[in-house]
Amino acid sequence: MVFASFFAAIGLIVLPAMVLVGGGGTTYEIRGMKVSRAEFMRREGVFLAVFPIVVIFMGLIAYGLYDQRPWTRRLLAWYWPCVGVFFLAAPCTFDPMRWPEAISVFVECAAFSLLACWYLYRKRSVVGYYETLEQAKRDASRDASAPTLPTSTA
Repeated sequence: MVFASFFAAIGLIVLPAMVLVGGGGTTYEIRGMKVSRAEFMRREGVFLAVFPIVVIFMGLIAYGLYDQRPWTRRLLAWYWPCVGVFFLAAPCTFDPMRWPEAISVFVECAAFSLLACWYLYRKRSVVGYYETLEQAKRDASRDASAPTLPTSTA
């Protein structure tokens, strides 16, 4: 929860800074080569465009963990596969020279996905925790939908 909260908070600071700096007379570089703003946005703009989605995703994870929501487990399980697919798809469509980097990140994300799924769905203590949350949610909805009988004060 601390990482997700920290990432979301930093994102709220970095995102406006990226927007403010993006239009000025700043120099743009890709792998040490100076490029125009248009070329930088063509190659790296997709990452900048997806950054707000990642910040929202991490904010939802932080909120779900803080508020002990059962759906947090699914968000945590889907985080790494989504990142892996994005890093495999985005560079390959914009810069074929990034294939090795994209494949490396995809393999790392696949490993993290397997580890996260094992942790979230196989580790006994974590499974028990989420089963307890699910049971509490079912009990709360059952209690809320149960009819209440009027009581007489006589």
